[in-house]
Amino acid sequence: AVSATRPAANKASEFLSPTQLFEAVGVRIDARKAEGEAFTMNLTFPERRDADRMLVVELSNSALTVLAGFHSPSPDLAITAAFSDLMALFVGSAPPDLSKVSTDGDLSVLLRLKSVLVEFPSTYEVLPGTLRSKL
Repeated sequence: AVSATRPAANKASEFLSPTQLFEAVGVRIDARKAEGEAFTMNLTFPERRDADRMLVVELSNSALTVLAGFHSPSPDLAITAAFSDLMALFVGSAPPDLSKVSTDGDLSVLLRLKSVLVEFPSTYEVLPGTLRSKL
């Protein structure tokens, strides 16, 4: 069971892989805001022992692409961190502890990515008819 006092990022990191997280982030891209934006990030999660240990995340043509098991030879930003620490940036309500994150490159890439994301309300109905009515 997950404790109600744990941050949202830690809860989500128990259920999502790094690839799944960035695919979910990709769904939140506002194509109009992302128009003209382009960057590549290499992500390394040392605690992982699968293909998600290394990711290439690229924003190009208003679409976010995620490739597991590889790194780009020339990223705009490279990040090495525990997955739960980086996840706090995208789903946590508190800012991540950047003292636990190693970076090399242009940190504005993270701000640029966050600036093109749409925040869906928790009551957003993904499929029509799936939202439960209040009793």
